[in-house]
Amino acid sequence: MEPDQVCSDVGFAISARTMECTGDPDLAAARDAALTRDYRCEVRSVEDVPIDRYYHCPIAVYDLGCKAVERNGDDLDLWLEASWVCDVILTPKGAE
Repeated sequence: MEPDQVCSDVGFAISARTMECTGDPDLAAARDAALTRDYRCEVRSVEDVPIDRYYHCPIAVYDLGCKAVERNGDDLDLWLEASWVCDVILTPKGAE
């Protein structure tokens, strides 16, 4: 696994769910781009999180229902609340 792949997969999951629930390809692409623009991918070894658990984040995001997609809207923090692992691999840019 390439370290950044799991983060790309989170963006894809947000984009895919947005497209499936809204039918809006521009909105789907914008949300994926916003994740890349606003978050730093930091896939790193964490003692209590085996590397294979990192995929819990994109899987959980993709499993969100359309009501959650509507509620989350453009608020990426809400999307990333789908799994505690998201906080391990993605950090808001500008956060220390």
